[in-house]
Amino acid sequence: MSRAASLGEAAQEAGVDATLSRWFGDPVPGHLKQAAQAVRALLLSVDPLGYARTYRLFAASDDAHVGRLANLAVPALFLTGECDPNSSPAMSRAACSSASNVMRNAR
Repeated sequence: MSRAASLGEAAQEAGVDATLSRWFGDPVPGHLKQAAQAVRALLLSVDPLGYARTYRLFAASDDAHVGRLANLAVPALFLTGECDPNSSPAMSRAACSSASNVMRNAR
């Protein structure tokens, strides 16, 4: 079952905990525990139905927008985390090479 199909009306604590492990490490380093707890509370406060609808839209949008980056009329900055498997730097580089109005090497 895909992640989009598995989302429902109840909060997904296991999904939140997996996200926190990816973002903060497992175990969470001591100096990041307070931040991780705050982010966990924030993620658990998100409306599960709204999140599920938004995630499904996001998961299905790639096919709907293939080839459209070249027509992007506004400046674009593609930014991803080095260790994020869901949005990798390689994905940003690929998007950047497809767009025409890109802020290159911005920091």
